[in-house]
Amino acid sequence: MLRWWSLLVLVLYLHLGCLQVAGLGKINIALHAQVLPDDKEKIVGSVITTDGLRRAFAQRPYVNNVTVFYPSAYEGFFDVPWDYIIIEGWFPSIRDFIANARNHAPAVRVVFFCLDPSYPGLDHLLALDFDGVMTNSETVLELLRQLHIPGSLQLLAADTDVMRPRPDVARLVATAYVGAGGHMLVVKPALKTMLEAAKDVGLHLYGTGWGADPELRDVWRGTLPRYDLAQAYARADVVLASTIKSQDDFGMINNRIFEALSCGALVLSEYSSTLERAFGDVLSFFNASQPVTQQLQRLLALPPDEAARRRQRARQRIEQEHTWLHRVVSMENFLFHLPPPVAPRPTRRHPLRALVISAPRLVRH
Repeated sequence: MLRWWSLLVLVLYLHLGCLQVAGLGKINIALHAQVLPDDKEKIVGSVITTDGLRRAFAQRPYVNNVTVFYPSAYEGFFDVPWDYIIIEGWFPSIRDFIANARNHAPAVRVVFFCLDPSYPGLDHLLALDFDGVMTNSETVLELLRQLHIPGSLQLLAADTDVMRPRPDVARLVATAYVGAGGHMLVVKPALKTMLEAAKDVGLHLYGTGWGADPELRDVWRGTLPRYDLAQAYARADVVLASTIKSQDDFGMINNRIFEALSCGALVLSEYSSTLERAFGDVLSFFNASQPVTQQLQRLLALPPDEAARRRQRARQRIEQEHTWLHRVVSMENFLFHLPPPVAPRPTRRHPLRALVISAPRLVRH
């Protein structure tokens, strides 16, 4: 008869994917970001996502090595027998990378984290040699099911140690917005209106593409190093959020929502049914019946005690449900149940046109 502690160990191994962990010992996970960070370490969503995953995976007891790689930056990659590779975002040499990775580690499971189905397009993405796909879109997940591709719904998240309230930073401006201009003004139709309204009460604007905008360049403060994001949010009474229309059609929620809430920010966004379902209790929205100017005035007029309670509630939502550690625990169940890769690798061809014809068309962001 097994002692109680033996049963406890058995349950723990089952939770961690006992078959794989017991067979291989601790495992090695390679993460691949979409782009190589530049010298100024400007904010890049893919880099922030892989950084958060790396820190969370490193806390798990079954992980021996977790490392982030980038296009053309593979030092040490061929020194480790990888068990899993998670690729966040398409990049031009992705096919060669996967082929070389499989030659190096034939038993590796390669998983794609699909956060932008438009780039370069679902037909290209789902024809690649993946063992499974994770996505933050229920629409994409349904397509995966129809195509019999192993899939898992995984939202983005926040690193609460990095994206945290900064009580040591004084609030200097009414509003802040972090994001690109230029083409984003086309794919985010309400963005310009929101920013012009915010400018009237005080706005710090960060990101590329604003220097040539005659209405907003005087409040543009340049690009923001990614490790200064929490500090920029802390300087503002209200953080402004915006989502690409086609992304919202796919039910996607971008990094900035999780990050701003994790910082305990009062966040104002254009209305989105997806955002309302996920965060309606901690976000504020504007729409045709509640214009952005009206909603800004309401948030800026909140009594200090009420504003503090809202900020605390926002932070708690992320801490309780939406950290990268939450995501990694959820990913384990998917990763550890992927079947072993077969050789030779089959050529994957799917009749995607018939399946995606009714899905909203995404635009690269």
